[in-house]
Amino acid sequence: MWYGCFLVCEKVLKHIFKDVRVFKSKIMVPFYYAYTFFVILIGWGFFRSDTLTNAWLYIKGLFGMLNFSQSCGLNFYIANSGLAIMAIAMILSVGVGKKVIIYLENTKYSFVVDLFLILLLFLSVILLTIRSYNPFIYFRF
Repeated sequence: MWYGCFLVCEKVLKHIFKDVRVFKSKIMVPFYYAYTFFVILIGWGFFRSDTLTNAWLYIKGLFGMLNFSQSCGLNFYIANSGLAIMAIAMILSVGVGKKVIIYLENTKYSFVVDLFLILLLFLSVILLTIRSYNPFIYFRF
């Protein structure tokens, strides 16, 4: 429902401002990334928490508005390997990965893309089975 409200608002605003060219320009792309990231963070806070009070604390923590005594720091929540994976994911999410894949597919090293994806699948399965804690929140319901 949260994301549906934003989708409806976006459709209405696109219809109202359909003739404004600045919204279709490449200058607005960073704004769209930031807007999407912000909506997903807030939605995740509400989805993950059991009460509105916990959701509000979670959202405040996401934006660094908690005192040090209220929060344990980033290292408490995520390991260094997770930080490395997040950094790689951020770099690849802005289009660098797609450009690298297109470049490699047009060379004699096109098999590297398939090999990398298979390796990534196996690594993901291995990491999920090694840990005793399952990160999927869907198993709570």
